[in-house]
Amino acid sequence: MFFGSQHHQLDAKNRFRVPSKYRGKFGDVIYLTRGSDKCIYVFGEESVKELLFDRFKDVGIIGNKNLIEAKRLISANTFDVTDDGQGRFILPEALLKHAAITKNIVSVGAGNWLEIWGEEAWEEYNNKKNNYDELIEALVIGE
Repeated sequence: MFFGSQHHQLDAKNRFRVPSKYRGKFGDVIYLTRGSDKCIYVFGEESVKELLFDRFKDVGIIGNKNLIEAKRLISANTFDVTDDGQGRFILPEALLKHAAITKNIVSVGAGNWLEIWGEEAWEEYNNKKNNYDELIEALVIGE
């Protein structure tokens, strides 16, 4: 499970160092894809299969247009990467652009996956006035 948040910086080659407490939780291949709210989702092989691709197995070329579009866009924007033995991997340019990341980033644990945010976007999202109590209640009650 992935919890907490940590601040990082990309190096000159746009590499991200996986926090040491998360190394080994992804498996051999790490999957990156566009996330909601301008973040990057980071999945291990088991999670990406369960959360993304198992849900697409019955989506064909004919059928629900929204599901076809979701499958197409998510698949087109998912990248498989391997770390360099030191826990670093390169963030693809398309994902950096999507998340408006230039240098400073925040990794955020989201249970079954990790999220990578541009520092400014994360601070704005995390600090905005929201309905936190309502969100917790909905989570606990299951609404």
